[in-house]
Amino acid sequence: MTAHQVDVRSLPTWRRHREVFAAFDALRPAEELRVISDHEPRPLRYEFDRLREGRFVWMQRQHSDDEWRVTIRRIDAPGREGTLEDFFARCAALESASEATHRAFIAAATERIIAYREALNEQGMEWPYLGFVREGRLGMIAGSANGRERLLFEFLPFETFGEISLVDGGTMLGRVAPPFGSARAIAVPRNVVLKQMDDDPAFAHAIALLCAQRGRALAERLEFLAGRSTVERVARALLPYARPDFGLAPVLAPARRMSQSQLAIAAGTVREVAARALFELESSGAIQLEGGRIARIDRAKLTAFV
Repeated sequence: MTAHQVDVRSLPTWRRHREVFAAFDALRPAEELRVISDHEPRPLRYEFDRLREGRFVWMQRQHSDDEWRVTIRRIDAPGREGTLEDFFARCAALESASEATHRAFIAAATERIIAYREALNEQGMEWPYLGFVREGRLGMIAGSANGRERLLFEFLPFETFGEISLVDGGTMLGRVAPPFGSARAIAVPRNVVLKQMDDDPAFAHAIALLCAQRGRALAERLEFLAGRSTVERVARALLPYARPDFGLAPVLAPARRMSQSQLAIAAGTVREVAARALFELESSGAIQLEGGRIARIDRAKLTAFV
């Protein structure tokens, strides 16, 4: 495969997405684009989901607090859209897996629709599967003794969840539920996954990388929740939904339905405190509210709070 690279760290934020999309569109099928960023590229991923749906495989790694690397492979529609074969071919966890692993997953997979406010599992309980998001979004939410909830991870289409408990045989760190609307998930039983890890070293390596990335992300998130003010935590929770445009710009689609209660969970606080933080952010011109919900974000001003 031919690889091309774009390092956006030296570019103004409002030029970054344009440069990446231009480089991606110049790729041939099966070629890869490597993007280096100084923040988690969730906004870019949301834009790819919206503008290049079904035409890429997204493989993301965090190397340090201020260095993220994403490999985006361009693919052609293989003519079997909607099948499990096509779905697994687009999952980063199976990107280097053998054909035998793909066949085993297709044979063992089950699908489930998770309704809004429904949980796929409960915190502290066993869930003996490797999960994949097929449609929508899922979040892992952890509760505490004081009743406060915190969003530990967010999972987008083609991403996996449950890797840590699957590998060590322990319980889930939180309950997995869709933050907005419903979602569809694929589950592959633990015994099937572990057998393929034994038989397929490339797949085992991919799972090890996913576990390492979860650990890095969790440590960073818990440090941030413990050591920052509420307004900083709320600002950080909103950053993934900020377009790279100059000045106030409409939020990315997933944030349009976010309630203040959901934002509070993402920021590790309670609704009333999150509301006060939103008032401070709006007074500074970093965000604009409509009907109590976030309508526009100035990425540069919001970043200054973080």
